[in-house]
Amino acid sequence: MKTNDNRIGEIDGLRGLAVTFVLIWHFTGSMAAGSGPVQSAVRMMTVFGRTGVDLFFVLSGFLIIGILMDRRGADNLFPVFYLRRFMRIWPPYLCLMAVYWLCYAVLGESEAFNARHGFLVQFIAQITFNYNTLMALADGGISRGFSVVWSVNIEEWFYIVFPILLVSVPERHLPRVLVGIGLASALARAGVHVIRPDLWQAPYVLMPLRLDGLCAGGLVAAAVRNDQAIAWVRSNCSYCAKLVLALLAMSIVGVILSFQQGKLDGQMYLWGHLLLAVTYAAILAFILIAKPRLEFLKSRVLGLFGRYSYTMYLIHPLFISLFFVIGGRREVISDWVSFGLAASAFVCSAVYSIASYHLMEGWLVGLGHQYKYRSAKAPAPAE
Repeated sequence: MKTNDNRIGEIDGLRGLAVTFVLIWHFTGSMAAGSGPVQSAVRMMTVFGRTGVDLFFVLSGFLIIGILMDRRGADNLFPVFYLRRFMRIWPPYLCLMAVYWLCYAVLGESEAFNARHGFLVQFIAQITFNYNTLMALADGGISRGFSVVWSVNIEEWFYIVFPILLVSVPERHLPRVLVGIGLASALARAGVHVIRPDLWQAPYVLMPLRLDGLCAGGLVAAAVRNDQAIAWVRSNCSYCAKLVLALLAMSIVGVILSFQQGKLDGQMYLWGHLLLAVTYAAILAFILIAKPRLEFLKSRVLGLFGRYSYTMYLIHPLFISLFFVIGGRREVISDWVSFGLAASAFVCSAVYSIASYHLMEGWLVGLGHQYKYRSAKAPAPAE
């Protein structure tokens, strides 16, 4: 069973769901000021939104490993793959860099926009997709207006390294290799947290410590291309549905209880991210193979959120920081003025993302897809 995200409405729906999770948390729970019962309830009800990034990792692993599995015989695999990834990832990312440094130049040094580690160091870290490494080494103090890119940095290096790994591994061994890498990453993350608990950001933002979600998505890509796996899921559909629901319930309860106890980061490093990787991979596999009636994933709203999700994810923290710096306030919602600043940041993020897609991204992605994978068995076209 071959698959392509352009033909599966649920994939865009899941992307939309992932970015919605993140936006809900960033615009509500993480900005709820005070320790009153209302603020606590808001944080409790929205904290699971943090896991939208884990869902993004699973989706990315699924799509990228799937593309590479389907095209591994192409004699132009690497140039076409990297060109298409470049067209998709780099333009919005470079625009984010430009807007960030413009804000820094106009507004000056702040918690949101700064060059505390030196402009050159910060610029090189940004342009080489190593800002997450700088975040881990600095362990705080990095500008909020750009810090969300840590996950994009992880995915970009995944895109660079894994094609080389994949073509070096026979396809029949790929699932075992993905399981091995994913488990090693989860164990390393837990080990770093136990041995160096003072480096609280490193287990969250470093690529070698966050590969379990990407590998879990790759396992789903392998499963939906395996007739035996498809037959097993479809013949045990009821059992699989109960398993998926149980995993989801465990994940939600685990995240909320850990948050209540003030131990969320540590628990996520020890077992939480691994559980979420398994949960979201199981949900994705069940949706693609069993095909349950989940019409909401094909809704226009989620589909649009999925289409604009990349830039919306990239830019919204910058607009939050920008509006609150201009307003001279901390990034918390404590009154109607701060609520208005947050709402304005959301609207500007949405408008920017829509404009970016229709004026630049869509055209560049289409341009990249004009370059086709060519079968190794086919003769090269005449010059």
